[in-house]
Amino acid sequence: MSLWATIRNYSYYQSLSPAEQQVFIEQGIEAQGYKCALCGPPLYYDKKAMEWPGFAGARPVVDHDHKTGIIRGILHAKCNSDLAVVENNGEAWIQKARKYLGYDNYVDFPK
Repeated sequence: MSLWATIRNYSYYQSLSPAEQQVFIEQGIEAQGYKCALCGPPLYYDKKAMEWPGFAGARPVVDHDHKTGIIRGILHAKCNSDLAVVENNGEAWIQKARKYLGYDNYVDFPK
């Protein structure tokens, strides 16, 4: 059975060796169809080069609920950090961002 199918708690994931963590992430990416669970564009891993190509924000990371420790999926690092801002600051942060961008006169974000 794969690590991805059996490990659902982030603290257990952290106890894995770096090689096992790498396998876990690779299996998670495969299970998600090689796409970020949040934004949808592909997650790539260059096995030959043993690296994540592209900018640092494109590196896959394990996303988890900080209250329960439950692993939710594999995201781009940038998506994970953006999600944390929204998750931790919610509506207040979104309203500040809308005002900063000049969208405070809109009911919804412009299309």
